[in-house]
Amino acid sequence: AISSASKSLLSPACELSNLPAAIAFYQIQVGFAFLPFVIVLLCVLSWGLLYRCSFHKACVDRLYLSCVVLLYLAYPTLVKQSLAALACESVGDRLWLAADLQEPCFEGMHLGMVLSVSVPQVLLYTLGLPVGAFLLLFRNRRRLSDKRMQFRWGILYAGFRAKVYWWELSVVVRKIAMIVIGGVFGSHLEPDM
Repeated sequence: AISSASKSLLSPACELSNLPAAIAFYQIQVGFAFLPFVIVLLCVLSWGLLYRCSFHKACVDRLYLSCVVLLYLAYPTLVKQSLAALACESVGDRLWLAADLQEPCFEGMHLGMVLSVSVPQVLLYTLGLPVGAFLLLFRNRRRLSDKRMQFRWGILYAGFRAKVYWWELSVVVRKIAMIVIGGVFGSHLEPDM
């Protein structure tokens, strides 16, 4: 529930209900494409303001921690949204957007949105965030017991033995698989699956 709070607490579809379903879907897609930047910006502004007021160096560490935790919690929603535009239904001999069965897939506006929003989301968030986290941990693998490192990035490796600090990457792969199967493309599978 916490990881999907961005979808359950804020329901953009309700606010955009006066628009055609495809347009509302695309606007939601663009909104979620900017969500990580908004999270980082809000963290920077919040902790920057507190730093100015208190001149406390721990604010920088808390900035990193806040960004990591909030992006970690938003990750499942970001993955689902990044792949949602690729969920198409086959009706007759054509593919139609699952969110709006009047919108043809991979034509016109849908093709533009897939290329300009969905593909960058998949590259930056679905693949980029876990690969970036892995590279950060790999580069700092000898300093993982450092208190500052644990405070900033510990959510990514603290639950695992030191030799398998990278295990969160396998957890992310399972999360992506579950989101793809259960959340985005699961309705296309046969009941036996």
